[in-house]
Amino acid sequence: MRHLPIVVISGLLLTLSFGCATGLNGGDKLLKFHVNDEESFAHAPKAGKYVVAYRQEGSGELWQANGTERKVAKGDELGFTRDDMGRLVAIAGRYETTLGQMPIIAQYACWYRLPDDYDQNRKLRKNLHNFSSTVAGGAEAIIRDAADAAQSQAEDHRDNATPKWLNRETAGRIK
Repeated sequence: MRHLPIVVISGLLLTLSFGCATGLNGGDKLLKFHVNDEESFAHAPKAGKYVVAYRQEGSGELWQANGTERKVAKGDELGFTRDDMGRLVAIAGRYETTLGQMPIIAQYACWYRLPDDYDQNRKLRKNLHNFSSTVAGGAEAIIRDAADAAQSQAEDHRDNATPKWLNRETAGRIK
């Protein structure tokens, strides 16, 4: 029982680190692009780092598309179009990135402006994750040791449960 606070704290840290790691939040969504759209364009309302994100069908979560982060100036063009093969192409200023087919589970794609403190928050989430993993590993070792000690105590108790007068040596002499 004395290790219970460590286990509880470990669980909370794990929950926090995994909770912080899901999806995008705190930024601005711009320019939704649905599966059947041909092309769509807008101008960046603010300078900053933008990424293409997908919204999962039936969920409020936005998930960043890999390799799409771009530094954009206020007024730069952001958009989506399709290439000759029908693949989705993301445009940010003078950059174009072919994304391929929209994921089946995506309700739409959008350009998303990351919050100004995104890199700091990402570093914090990574540090929390590393710390909670370390604490969880330590908690696991403590729990394993406690279980081993409890099992050993139970075996000792079982061995000592037989009265000395009724141990193997004396049991044969009692009639």
